Amino acid sequence: MGEGSSRIHISIFKSMKFAVVSVLFFISSGDISMSSELVKGPLPDGYQRPGVVSVSPAALKQAEDFLEAVRQLRPDEEWIAVFEWYTAQSYINKGETIEHDLGPGLGLGAAERRELPEEAIQSHGDSKFAVQIPAEILEKSVERLIDLDENAQLILRN
Repeated sequence: MGEGSSRIHISIFKSMKFAVVSVLFFISSGDISMSSELVKGPLPDGYQRPGVVSVSPAALKQAEDFLEAVRQLRPDEEWIAVFEWYTAQSYINKGETIEHDLGPGLGLGAAERRELPEEAIQSHGDSKFAVQIPAEILEKSVERLIDLDENAQLILRN
């Protein structure tokens, strides 16, 4: 990321026993239908062109709600939601020392528009978002649908 850029990541963990929301600030550095495979070639850093991955209404709503909170914290910047693939995820509950490993999966972040490849920015109604999932992960998914599971966790449906 360039100098003066911002990136915000969120992880939402919910179960019957706990609900943890963590927002990490990294400073300085209707479904949408699928189209044909990367006809124009891949985008940098695992970003995907519009239509390569579908996003469920529930996942899009979660992104919109997250962006609303981000905009309240940093209203002077143009934020875009980013559905991002993490190779590892973990959390520690407040008051505990045990780290809970979630393994690889999707997360939700926000990036300043100027930090994203223009070709990666997708629109659905008033919502703008980008998808950053490596090609080798997408190859394993037939549906290529970003959705929420029964615990409101982002998942890539296979």
